[in-house]
Amino acid sequence: MADSGSHNFTRKLQDLNPSTISIQSLSKWMLFNYKAAAQLVRTWTKEFMILKPERKLVFMYLANDVMQQSRKKGKDFINEWQKVLPGVYFNIFKTCGGIPKTTTEAARLGQIWQERGMFEASFITELNNALKGTYTPSAEEITPASTPRGSSRTLSTSGAEPAIPPTVTSLGEILVRLGEHLKEAEKLQAQLAALPPACFAASDSHPEVPAGVTADALEMAAQMLGAERQVLEDCKREHQQALGKVRELLTTQMQQAQDNDAKIEANATKTNALAAVKEKLKDMPQNLHFKPPGGAAPPPPLADSEDDDEEEPSTKRQKTD
Repeated sequence: MADSGSHNFTRKLQDLNPSTISIQSLSKWMLFNYKAAAQLVRTWTKEFMILKPERKLVFMYLANDVMQQSRKKGKDFINEWQKVLPGVYFNIFKTCGGIPKTTTEAARLGQIWQERGMFEASFITELNNALKGTYTPSAEEITPASTPRGSSRTLSTSGAEPAIPPTVTSLGEILVRLGEHLKEAEKLQAQLAALPPACFAASDSHPEVPAGVTADALEMAAQMLGAERQVLEDCKREHQQALGKVRELLTTQMQQAQDNDAKIEANATKTNALAAVKEKLKDMPQNLHFKPPGGAAPPPPLADSEDDDEEEPSTKRQKTD
């Protein structure tokens, strides 16, 4: 992973919170970068080991979501986390003794992974032992080895796979967040539709409480309307950001298209010039010698007769006399 990509992921991990939207958004971003599973899990582990105990559980929820959602693509994420989970569980044992929920949830996640066939029962037993402090993981399980340089599984431009432009990555993240906001808005709208219609009968001109409606129902309706307004404002913001990225992409593509047209025209000019030179070469004498760049000079022409070899020494004697 390039330094910028690693730093970007670290920042995302630091911004992670226990909300479903936050976990699922980052999970989808990681799945979008599936080819970099090894680097992502290594960064996740590094950050997990230095986390405050109260934040470790949300990291476990993120790992769970990524592993379960990635099974359709393959087992890369599962295999990478299998290398470090014993060390992770041992770290929970050492640091989260005062937070029973973290230990309980970690054991529950292990049971889920076993039931869904993600890990063997023997591996889950290792995790449970690490969680109890009766299993000491190896150094490699605590700190995974770095992926060799030149690996194709990176977020950078190494390997045969082209790098994803930052604008495209940003647009993908915006669309993921937008999709989550829209789902939340639909959920709130369904909840509002289930409330008694009389809850919404009050107006500025008739502020009295409608008949048959309790104050609690009105309070709930007000809270839901406030939440819906907030979610719709979030959708509006994401829409505006998405449109901005699309415009940026269009501008970039138009510029690249113009550059390509200029290169095509220059290529055609050079091709025509070479063709003209080739035609002229056909009319030139064939006994001309060509010295290739960096090559040896051609041999001198052969003398017409044996007398030609004596001409130069004869001339020298005449001058001497």
